[in-house]
Amino acid sequence: MHIPGIIPITSLLLGLTGCAGNEVGTEDSWSTSAQSGDIQTVEIAQIEDIRSAAHEAYDRLVIVFSNDQLPRYDIQFIEEAPRACGSGHVVAVSAPHILEIRLEPSRAHDDAGASTLAHRRRDLSLPTLREYAVTCDFEAVFAMVVGMYGARPFRVSEMRDPTRIVIDIRHEMP
Repeated sequence: MHIPGIIPITSLLLGLTGCAGNEVGTEDSWSTSAQSGDIQTVEIAQIEDIRSAAHEAYDRLVIVFSNDQLPRYDIQFIEEAPRACGSGHVVAVSAPHILEIRLEPSRAHDDAGASTLAHRRRDLSLPTLREYAVTCDFEAVFAMVVGMYGARPFRVSEMRDPTRIVIDIRHEMP
């Protein structure tokens, strides 16, 4: 029963837990087009971990933050060879399709400059995702590339508790 002016408790709970909005699950959220999150933040989002896993129909890449800050993000397929932000050197990726993830303000190192990631380059060997490599972690800009077996549709979710950006990449074209 719907009472005007009363928000259903499930809608309220979903909004408070960060499970509403740009969320996993809607069919129209899958795309091969660039996706951005224009999140307004003043603090630097501290990256603590990058995780990955295969699911039945998609691979998932999760960027986990140690503080409660979500950075702005730009995620898109690129055609040119990725380059390291400091040196400009090409970052080798052994996959035919490359998804670039750029986060700012964000970093994956502590105040002393030590990496907060266990891996800055990692072989994933998942059905769609082959590997990732960090290409930039300088002056509050973090970027990485993900080598993929195909330019598949993806979707992006912003989540809380813990704070993270979740990127799902389909195994097959729809």
